[in-house]
Amino acid sequence: MPLLAEDFPEASKNIKGMIRLKETSVILAIDGAKVVGYMVVQYPGGIEYDDGSVSANIRSVAVDSDSRGKGVFKNLLKTAQEYVRKEHPECVRMTAQTITKPKLNRASVGAFTKAGYHVAQFEKKTGEREAYLQFTLPVDRFDDENFKQTAREQGQALLKAVNIEKALMDLPSFTAKAENYPSPPPVASSKGPSNDPAPQNH
Repeated sequence: MPLLAEDFPEASKNIKGMIRLKETSVILAIDGAKVVGYMVVQYPGGIEYDDGSVSANIRSVAVDSDSRGKGVFKNLLKTAQEYVRKEHPECVRMTAQTITKPKLNRASVGAFTKAGYHVAQFEKKTGEREAYLQFTLPVDRFDDENFKQTAREQGQALLKAVNIEKALMDLPSFTAKAENYPSPPPVASSKGPSNDPAPQNH
């Protein structure tokens, strides 16, 4: 991991413990000889659901400042989702979490909701400045553009709100949306097996 440590000195400290966790993948975005982004995904992880279902959780993600706005995050997320769908069928959703300190992490909200992830959970403990946002997208909705559009609308409303905490409290929960949203019809695929390389596991 020397390139990762060199390009992301602060982030590399945080993920040293993560890459030793069981069932964890580190996905790298490489431009030439330089690592321009990474994503750490753990299976299972994230929200614990009462029905016993499990999630693949994005534990950490970063994109080099000079490479932002070039689709690096989008490609990292797409690679992670494809890998989860193919290699971890036990995971029924992808999740991610961001911390507000105390302001909203607008970049995370914009990136994840634009990708179709709903704000599934908002938590702020009394007396603490930090609050937590949890994003989620079911595996069977990865290709459902109508479903993901509701997440984009949710994100836009959130970013426009004057009082972020009130807006979060007023937003319909992901669970309610998921329970009332019709299941997508099966899609027949004419594509053969993919030869795309799997992400690097550490």
